[in-house]
Amino acid sequence: MGQKTGINFERCNVVSAELHNTRNAAYMAAVNSSPKKKYSIFEDETKNNVSWVNPLYKGKTLPKLLDELREIYKKKVGQAPQENDRTRQVKDKKTGMMKEVTVAGWSPIREGVCPIKPDTKIEDFLPFIEWMREHGIEVIRIDIHRDEGYTDLLTNLRNYNEHAHITADWVNHDTGKTAKLDKLDSSEMQTQIALALGMERGESKTTTGRDHLSADRQRAKAQAEQYRSIKEK
Repeated sequence: MGQKTGINFERCNVVSAELHNTRNAAYMAAVNSSPKKKYSIFEDETKNNVSWVNPLYKGKTLPKLLDELREIYKKKVGQAPQENDRTRQVKDKKTGMMKEVTVAGWSPIREGVCPIKPDTKIEDFLPFIEWMREHGIEVIRIDIHRDEGYTDLLTNLRNYNEHAHITADWVNHDTGKTAKLDKLDSSEMQTQIALALGMERGESKTTTGRDHLSADRQRAKAQAEQYRSIKEK
């Protein structure tokens, strides 16, 4: 079977994401000295990382862009965006009982991480970038990382986790509102990223019953599986 890929976009922490994706020196020093780090960044391989920035966003930091998007929202909508998640009570249609649900806050900049192949190039993402644009979403930047992974505790060999971070602007600059993707759109997104990269599409959540994991949770899971394997051996 070929390598599978997929992507799950979540609200972007514009400060830490930018530092991580650009391999900021101070950030790297903090990661390497942290007792809680879940993965390694092999700095001798960082030269193999590749980044692309959309010309529309050239010269703009993510924090600066976030401020601009807030101003667009205020101007178009007439009030400040509600950025914090909040809860509310709704009636369950099946049981008739009241239940608490979480309403996601305004999320203008989102980031997704997808597995890639060793020979994946920035150009491979062009069809996906266009698909996103057709759905009202503009890709801000793509960062291919080939320097992350972990060292096998038994063999002392490196295991690389090659992946790409895709950061995107979800805001319609004419209305200030964020793009809305329904379930079919979200499913098609998985197909489009797989087609663009020439990889197999990962199984859908409806098939597996499992939630998509963020990049940090994927790393933590891989580390836990490694320790479990060592313990069994």
